[in-house]
Amino acid sequence: MPDIAIKFDNISKRYEKGSSTIRESIAKLFRGSKDQNYLTHESPASRSNAFWALKDVNFEVKKGNTLGIIGPNGAGKSTILKLLAGITEPTTGKITINGKIGVLIELGAGFHPEFTGRENIYLNGAIMGMGKKEINEKFDNIVDFAELQEFIDTPVKHYSSGMYVRLGFSIAAHLEPDILLIDEVLAVGDASFQAKCLKKIGELKQSGVIMVLVSHNLHSIRILCDKTILLNQGNIIFYGETETAINNYTDLITKKTEPSSTEEVKFRSKDKEKKDKAEILEIEFLNNQNLKKDVYYTGEKLILAIKYLAHCKIDNPVFTLGIYSIDGILYAGHSTALDGFHIDSIEGYGTVKVEFEHLSLLPGIYEISVGIFDKEGLSPYDWHQKSYRLHVVAGGRKATGLFYFNHRWQVE
Repeated sequence: MPDIAIKFDNISKRYEKGSSTIRESIAKLFRGSKDQNYLTHESPASRSNAFWALKDVNFEVKKGNTLGIIGPNGAGKSTILKLLAGITEPTTGKITINGKIGVLIELGAGFHPEFTGRENIYLNGAIMGMGKKEINEKFDNIVDFAELQEFIDTPVKHYSSGMYVRLGFSIAAHLEPDILLIDEVLAVGDASFQAKCLKKIGELKQSGVIMVLVSHNLHSIRILCDKTILLNQGNIIFYGETETAINNYTDLITKKTEPSSTEEVKFRSKDKEKKDKAEILEIEFLNNQNLKKDVYYTGEKLILAIKYLAHCKIDNPVFTLGIYSIDGILYAGHSTALDGFHIDSIEGYGTVKVEFEHLSLLPGIYEISVGIFDKEGLSPYDWHQKSYRLHVVAGGRKATGLFYFNHRWQVE
């Protein structure tokens, strides 16, 4: 098995309810806990509280490949990373790992809070089997990448979450692991550092480092991962091409949360005085025949209809629309004011429609915000923030990135 870096062979993992987190497990390692059950999370109590985080999981990762793992919360994604990191052990089955592992799977995991940033760099290097001379050679690059020159001799217990992430990622990336495990922690950093991390991940991938990436950011999964596992309730329901895994994931999410105007609203304007003047009743997703649909294809025409009730005459209202990724990134923000579309007044029941002739969103689940604002566009009469979901599938259009733009190729 010379080209196989990771192999899971019929792996199952049972936990007891109330068992510890990754950080608590690693903290026990640092404290030298005498609890012999801290790795497997076995409880001396009755096993009636047990649940299976993973059930008969099988997969292989070849050297030089990047594996993505996606799925709903509680699907078992982080459990796989904990097993790979050796933080916990399987209840049944065998794990084979060929290579040195770098870990970035929970904010602050692997750091001793009383140690400085400098001391934690040497601690993590030693855990990975590196000597002091080798760590010395990489030390400056680690600190420079993390942008923590002024704080490297400060105990990490005083670090912000962003500083934790910068140092943790820099250590994991620069200590030359053969296999790098990455969880959602990158979502904590600012946008510029996230971009910096993605660039570094790309460099590591090019250099042959095997990576296992857990993320709800489907864009990152799409551009980085050669193969992707889709987990649900501890079972692998798909393992293969990343684009197919993403499409299956969006189908799964759609079945769990109906992407329609009936979905529970996450946030509504609570200004009763304003809402007594106008309110949004619902929105509808319509096709080119003005028929309601739940699922749209990339490139298809989409009409978004905002149904409202104005309890009195409102002059010069502004209607707004926001389109967000499932992890909260604003992809597009539109308003009647920005588009120069003037509405003299509204009163009673009515509908405002916005048409997208060719939907440019790539496959995924998107959250929609809509609002009715005063003429300055600053104060909402009613605002439904990320209250509706739009499901987009590929159809015949394929691309990478965030959007699909209508285009054609030609040779002259």
